[in-house]
Amino acid sequence: MKILYLITGLRLGGAEHQLLILAKNMLKEGSDVEVITMESGGVMIKQFRQSGIVVHELEIRKFATLRSGYVRFKKLVVDFKPDIIHSHMIHANLFARAFKIFNKKYKLINTAHNIRENGRTVMHAYALTRKVPEWSTNVSREAYAYFLSKGYFDVNKSSYMPNAIDTARFIEGANWSNSLHGELGLDNESFIFFSAGRLEPQKNYYMLLQSFAIVRQQIDNVYLVIAGEGNDEKILKKLSSDLQISAYVHFLGRRSDMPFLLNQSDCFVLSSSFEGFGMVVAEAMAAGRFVIGTDCGGVKEVMGGFGELVEVDNHQVMAEAMIRAYRFPKSHAELEAASKHIKDNYSIPDVISRWLKLYNGI
Repeated sequence: MKILYLITGLRLGGAEHQLLILAKNMLKEGSDVEVITMESGGVMIKQFRQSGIVVHELEIRKFATLRSGYVRFKKLVVDFKPDIIHSHMIHANLFARAFKIFNKKYKLINTAHNIRENGRTVMHAYALTRKVPEWSTNVSREAYAYFLSKGYFDVNKSSYMPNAIDTARFIEGANWSNSLHGELGLDNESFIFFSAGRLEPQKNYYMLLQSFAIVRQQIDNVYLVIAGEGNDEKILKKLSSDLQISAYVHFLGRRSDMPFLLNQSDCFVLSSSFEGFGMVVAEAMAAGRFVIGTDCGGVKEVMGGFGELVEVDNHQVMAEAMIRAYRFPKSHAELEAASKHIKDNYSIPDVISRWLKLYNGI
């Protein structure tokens, strides 16, 4: 089978990591795979190419470059002759739908990776074109139900499809040659709350910093470590200073060593206002970390009753949960059960099998 994947960009995000898992495993299954990214210069392009995956860049930067990007995309499709075009993320999905309208012979699957993909105007266009692809999927049951309720998906041409987690990467107790405590200049008894994701409003780090300020008022030996980059970095660092916690908050910037960071932390915290799946939550659980997450979409589904789920945008409730996590640590058996929940429900072989069944059906 020849599969052509289209994605908005190859930045360091959950959707991009999911595509890498999918493309690599389809290669292993014997499919001929290529990837097209609308944007150029994504930091994950190297990982795709090192995995033997051909990556093309359309170099679409602004609206004015859409036409040249479309022409290049059409040539790549005609040359590759895919059995399936599988697009990921809202802009790539709409771009692929526009292509499909004028090139009906190609089979198209769209995948949404969030419960809120864009603003009202863009989502209206999504609803108007919902019948164009052969099939559409979303990565959580809650997000899928929401898309159906809003008319973004056609109930007869769509389904829920979970993300796959490479649990082997997050084995607890891996032998690291260094330590996060040492990297940050902390003593080994320091308790690390860890969070990861783009420094953007969706992740609601403003609330997390406010929560951590309350925690610091009651507990001395705790630190907050945040991995990620984004437009809000300066604002968040200023807020840390204003809250007088900047000495206890470490912004790591872009990191590609998530297994190391998760295994070296004590508790993972997700403060998002909305999410589709919550990939890093599943990774934290697979690594045997206790998770505190906001009830912001598919996160509740992923957590499966483990960890602690808190109200969205309530810094007081989040702070109380963080204090409990410090004072009443979970047993190894409880953390192992949470890790097993991820392995049992989001294993790569099971998810890849489901994709193959869908591809072959279409």
